[in-house]
Amino acid sequence: MKTIDRYCIDWIHYAFPEGFSVSVLEDLRIFLSLCTQDEDFIEDGVSFAYEFDIVEKELGETITWLLINVLGKNGIITCGSSIKLGFLTDSGEKLREYLVDKDFDKYLYFIANYSKK
Repeated sequence: MKTIDRYCIDWIHYAFPEGFSVSVLEDLRIFLSLCTQDEDFIEDGVSFAYEFDIVEKELGETITWLLINVLGKNGIITCGSSIKLGFLTDSGEKLREYLVDKDFDKYLYFIANYSKK
């Protein structure tokens, strides 16, 4: 039976181009940690939202656009009228809950030693 760790790693390998999966993982964690709760959004039924300008300041423009595009394509985020403001979907909230508080040294070791059998 697959563990939640293996499901997540399989998704990361699926979602990101070959060679990006490990290097972008910390950026993904940072992106998700920057998705904040805002009372205005909560009233509309949204728990976590990102603002492009805040994420871009932390991760840079290229990584921010890469993550927004990959996460949007994979149903992790959804956007309103502009891609510069978006919200985590239910799947995005689960991924955020899973990744944000991970011990990344142990997690990266696990990924590096993981084989897709």
